[in-house]
Amino acid sequence: MNTANESVMSDHYAVDLIFLGSNLRAIQNIQIGSCKLGHFNFEKWSRDQRDPRNFGALIGRDVMSMWNIVWNGPSSTVFISD
Repeated sequence: MNTANESVMSDHYAVDLIFLGSNLRAIQNIQIGSCKLGHFNFEKWSRDQRDPRNFGALIGRDVMSMWNIVWNGPSSTVFISD
């Protein structure tokens, strides 16, 4: 994986990207890379935040191009549609 800082070896996984509770189409069997976040400290999170279903992901424009994504700056809300 190439980062802004360096090239690093990383694990890759096949995943399905699904928005639960919505009618948005899923993206199935896409390849993703992983990286270690040096500033990330899981132990400081509350028990609710440690839920393994609660995680962040950085997605690229190739994936975002599958949907219409609009960010409303003043309200800091995101609208996603097919």
